[in-house]
Amino acid sequence: MAAKIDVMKQTKELLGGTMQGAYFLYGGEEYLKRAFLSDVKKHVCPDEELRDFNVNVFDSLEDKEDILSAFATLPQFADRRLVILYGADLKKGGKEPVEILCTLCKEAEKYDYLTFVIYLYATQLEEGDADSKSKLAKLSRASSVVYFDFLPQEKLLKWINRHFVSEGFNISVHTATLIAERAACDMSVISNEIAKLCAYMRQNGMTELDDDTVQRVTGKKNVFEAFYVSNKILKRDGEAVLAYVTDALKKGHEPMLLLAEITSEVEKLYRIKSAMKSGMKAPEIASSIGMHEYAVKVRAQALTGITGKYLSELLSRCYLADLAVKSTGADVKGELISLITDL
Repeated sequence: MAAKIDVMKQTKELLGGTMQGAYFLYGGEEYLKRAFLSDVKKHVCPDEELRDFNVNVFDSLEDKEDILSAFATLPQFADRRLVILYGADLKKGGKEPVEILCTLCKEAEKYDYLTFVIYLYATQLEEGDADSKSKLAKLSRASSVVYFDFLPQEKLLKWINRHFVSEGFNISVHTATLIAERAACDMSVISNEIAKLCAYMRQNGMTELDDDTVQRVTGKKNVFEAFYVSNKILKRDGEAVLAYVTDALKKGHEPMLLLAEITSEVEKLYRIKSAMKSGMKAPEIASSIGMHEYAVKVRAQALTGITGKYLSELLSRCYLADLAVKSTGADVKGELISLITDL
């Protein structure tokens, strides 16, 4: 069964080959899934300048004909083409989505230059029931299935330790466990917290991470992870924000609250950028907008290269989404997804 396969070993082996044909990515650990897809892009299209010509991204099975057309398009100035499909929700539409996917997978096999990746979010498949098992069985016959399960604690702690060691810092098993617990073992959040902690330790001349520092610098994952989301917004990484929001919705967070929190975070980024432009320093900015000085500093650093115009336009888009929901009764979840897609 896919769940018993060591996903780290499997993905390493896949990246060691040509990756011709179709690959179906699913499972609850979005961080590993996104990381693997990023590696696939680099593997299939190593020249970043040519990726726009040789990577096609589709968001719906309704794009079937366009997907087939992309399959048949020869790579431009490169050896391979990558086609990525999101939006194949297997919890809806009965058997039809699986049949379409299997048809696409079979068609992809005809092109020796093609890598076709189907990326399924955790909310798009109800794992464990008989219907889902049947769908997975069909897809496993048509494609190479890669299952991204949550890492067991032992491997997660080793992963955390490797990150700190690579940055020149020491960390005990107990402290690594504390980080994992505070982040609810969410690798996306942990990765973000590690970046924050390493920055803090460098600024303070530390070599060993202790529990007090973890508790002072990191947040508990029971509220909106503002720093993580703002960091991904500034990188225009809509995929990561969408994965975070999808996971939050799955855990019962209200769409309207998520929209409000994203809008609030963009407002803070805009105000920090404007204050920086006027010559204000971090302590003064923190006092004026009611944020911790460290929170202002890490956002200010991330704002390097981001224009005020972009933030202004993004903030306007947030306000329009909020207005559409409140004045016209527009679907809040739809507005939220549309906003993230525009990043």
